[in-house]
Amino acid sequence: MDEAEYLKQRVDDQIDWYDRKSQSNQKGFKRLRVIEIAVATLIPLLAGYAGESAHLDAAIGGLGLLVAVLASVVSVYQFQENWTEYRVTCEALRRRPSR
Repeated sequence: MDEAEYLKQRVDDQIDWYDRKSQSNQKGFKRLRVIEIAVATLIPLLAGYAGESAHLDAAIGGLGLLVAVLASVVSVYQFQENWTEYRVTCEALRRRPSR
């Protein structure tokens, strides 16, 4: 194996890795955000019925807690930042100059 072939294989492996990581972070970010949005929209809907049941009040509080946890998880794991950074790196490697 010559140097050019080795570098091509090595760079292609890195491109594949960054591509996979970008996709998985994008999916993770979008999934958590969709769940967060769906749960957050339930809170005002259920709040209209809150006076009827103590269990409903507790459920609304639990949903609010879930929204906070989801937002925190997205922030801690930085799915969106990783997704974009991995994508930028992947595309930069794809545009590498030929030897």
